[in-house]
Amino acid sequence: MKTNNMSLECLVQDLLEILEAEQRRIAHTLTRLDELRSAVIKRDENMLFTLQETIRTEQEQAVDLESRRELVREKIAGILGCSVEKLNLTRLCRSLDGAPLQKVHAIQRSLKESVRALKNEHYVTTVLLRDCARINHALLRCLLGERGQTRLYNARGTSALHLERGLMSLKA
Repeated sequence: MKTNNMSLECLVQDLLEILEAEQRRIAHTLTRLDELRSAVIKRDENMLFTLQETIRTEQEQAVDLESRRELVREKIAGILGCSVEKLNLTRLCRSLDGAPLQKVHAIQRSLKESVRALKNEHYVTTVLLRDCARINHALLRCLLGERGQTRLYNARGTSALHLERGLMSLKA
């Protein structure tokens, strides 16, 4: 049984390292969302392209982190005798005591706070991007007119001026 406790402690330590890395990743994501909003508001295309590459790189790291976390979760679930789906930090805490328990509680609280902040920042960014899309759509409608718009022609074959017509035509 001591071997199980020792291996559980080692796995908990590995999990804590992974969760701390996840915490740092969330902090970086919060920064990226802030930079994204700033670049959109300032219409800074270079910054948007740079962010796109940065996010792509960070996404690869996030996938690696996720696979490491799942591997450790599978091992811990095996030791605790539960399914991976049912294993969470609360359930893990029931099997711990002392310093490891305190560390898991601390990272759990910290992650909850970070995820709450991430949800808020994601919402604000989504609202900004939706407004940008709405404004772009309205500008295009103003310039190009509505879809399905018809032209009325008089007997000489010329069209009458309609104020609801768009400012530009894409027809050659």
